[in-house]
Amino acid sequence: MKRVVAAVLLGAALTFAATGQSASAKVYKKAKVEVVNPQKALSACMMCHDITKARTQKFGPPLYGIFNGKQPKASLAGKYPRITAAFLNKFLANPKAVDPSSRMPIRVTDAKKRAQIIAALSKLK
Repeated sequence: MKRVVAAVLLGAALTFAATGQSASAKVYKKAKVEVVNPQKALSACMMCHDITKARTQKFGPPLYGIFNGKQPKASLAGKYPRITAAFLNKFLANPKAVDPSSRMPIRVTDAKKRAQIIAALSKLK
């Protein structure tokens, strides 16, 4: 399974390099990332974010139910009206590049970890 995900991500990176087009949406449509335990995949996120149905406000906003939801920040709503896999991929890779006012201190540079986090967030419904 790990090899399949790595191959898909590598293929997307090569597509991006060759064409100059964003391949992030294609990656998440093709990648079959299975998350057995969302809490494990989101363990680092849980320091600042609530992932439960309670949606308690911590340092960061609650993450339960955000996947494919409306963009809560008005400043980002024009460019990113919904919180999609493509948006999350860009944001998790470099939060300040997407939103200069972001307080998120962590960058998830590993594409495989980003894919696991995004898959876990998609299960929180």
